Amino acid sequence: MVRGYGGAERFCAAWLACLNRDLERGGLAALKNLEATLRLIQVCENQKPDYRHMSEEELISLADRVLRAASSP
Repeated sequence: MVRGYGGAERFCAAWLACLNRDLERGGLAALKNLEATLRLIQVCENQKPDYRHMSEEELISLADRVLRAASSP
């Protein structure tokens, strides 16, 4: 889904635009949007890797992926 929006930054911008629009209107749409935001936060917090149990190779591979992602446009 993130790729469909052209990356994480555009996905977040679209999410925030939708949230702001729904909050301005109020009502059930705003509550559902806030609920979805909270669920997303919960999922992200539960999927953090446990670096203590990763091998050195896994850590290096992860660092390489992060650096490549950070340097790509």
